[in-house]
Amino acid sequence: MIGAMTDTRTAPTLLDAPARAMLMIDGTGPAGTPAFLQAVGALSAALGADAPLEGLWSSHGGGEFDLESPDAWEWTLMVPAPEAGAPAPPAPLRRELLDEGRVAEILHLGPYEAEAPTIAALHAFIAEQGLHPRGRHHEIYLDDPRTTEPERLRTRLRRPVA
Repeated sequence: MIGAMTDTRTAPTLLDAPARAMLMIDGTGPAGTPAFLQAVGALSAALGADAPLEGLWSSHGGGEFDLESPDAWEWTLMVPAPEAGAPAPPAPLRRELLDEGRVAEILHLGPYEAEAPTIAALHAFIAEQGLHPRGRHHEIYLDDPRTTEPERLRTRLRRPVA
């Protein structure tokens, strides 16, 4: 997995995220909609196996991720891309380099709907470090919500900083 966080560490930390080639697909609206589920299916089918799902999130034309307005959510779902030289992914997937550089990261434990306090703690940590968020809110899903009880879900929340 990416980063230096263990499964039980919930304190925010700073790290340098390595650049990675990813298969990506974009969409809008709440998670769990047919378009969202189709995007997840397209990523899974392209790899032919389970892979860690990740998401970049924003709202209202690329602005801050507004948890209160799911209809305004803009997402990019992604998984690690196959090795260089692999065939081009089928449309609407694309291969792109994700290069976030310096990031602040925290582990959220529990349901996705309860992320607000963890996100607030991450942003407070960023401010305490004299840094500013940049780029999109990034989530790395460590568990499969189809097989993990919501209270046991682990999600890395990440935000590039400057």
